Amino acid sequence: MHQQEPGESPVTDALHVTLNYGPLGLVRATPRELRPDGMTVDTGIVSLTGQSDVEVTFSFRKDDRTQVHRIGASVAGASPLGAELIFHDNDRETYHALWELLRRH
Repeated sequence: MHQQEPGESPVTDALHVTLNYGPLGLVRATPRELRPDGMTVDTGIVSLTGQSDVEVTFSFRKDDRTQVHRIGASVAGASPLGAELIFHDNDRETYHALWELLRRH
């Protein structure tokens, strides 16, 4: 069974995240921390370049249905452990979904 790491929460366990990263295309990511203004992700062996733009696709289950949202983000910082993403270009529906996720968990 997965041991919860510091910085992980039930909300990050409930999310499935894919990044559309220009140089490499689609990259699967494991969310570590979710905030209203961004998220920290583990990208495995893939390194992202700081200050680059990505499109974040995240999905989660709600009322027995899968909800999918996309949001633009910038890589604020990157390390061998992952990346810090800052959201931008979020529409009202995506913003509401993020707040709902944070509130539920």
